[in-house]
Amino acid sequence: MRGEVILVDLVFRTVSGKSLCEKTPGIKSNELEQYEASEETQKLAVKELKRLGFRIVVSNSRGATVSGSRNLVQKTFGRVELKIPESLVKYIEAATIQPPGEFY
Repeated sequence: MRGEVILVDLVFRTVSGKSLCEKTPGIKSNELEQYEASEETQKLAVKELKRLGFRIVVSNSRGATVSGSRNLVQKTFGRVELKIPESLVKYIEAATIQPPGEFY
């Protein structure tokens, strides 16, 4: 679809090295700090994402949601299985595409 905007959820790499993606079943409130990225990681990831052409929808200490055209997302992360590009791999642990919303 022409002009389609894709939302991508990103998980930042943590200061502690612990993976937010592998924690199950849930994170307790006293563990939250262990799953935060450094301010530098957050800042550099956002800067690189903008340089690549993404719009930052929201960003916090654990990750970000970005938007971009289908072409930009595919060019950056791939078509089928999302891969973190070399320029972002030291800042971002994982990427997932949000499914389109349903309006009633």
